[in-house]
Amino acid sequence: MHSLIAKDIRELVEVMDKVKYLEEFKVWVEKYLVDLPEDAVAINFNLYEGEEDYSVQLIASDEFDEEDEDWACEEIFSTEDDLFVIPMTEDIEDWEDALVYIKSLIEEYLKVSSCRDILENLEGIGVGFVDGNIELLKLD
Repeated sequence: MHSLIAKDIRELVEVMDKVKYLEEFKVWVEKYLVDLPEDAVAINFNLYEGEEDYSVQLIASDEFDEEDEDWACEEIFSTEDDLFVIPMTEDIEDWEDALVYIKSLIEEYLKVSSCRDILENLEGIGVGFVDGNIELLKLD
């Protein structure tokens, strides 16, 4: 019985953390989306692994090719060093966990975005580690 309660409390804390991160992420990303260059046709959420955290950087590109991930290398905008940071936890220990978590965070953001008109005009939205593959996301 106690382990069941502990599991429920842990799951509740995880949901509360995700809601907190979603609100913080929304504020962070929207301060940049409203000022994207007019010739931006795609955005990518570049992911970086640190010693104790994972970081997200938003870039925009004036190129997009669903078949060639190099479009994300043609940056015309970047948040540079203003990164959105997510600490490593018991549930987010390795890069695969981080990718799943951050991708789901971005997908949740896309559902509640105040910048939907900007996002709908983009040809592509991606997420991935800078030294890995890009996963394309869709607006619901």
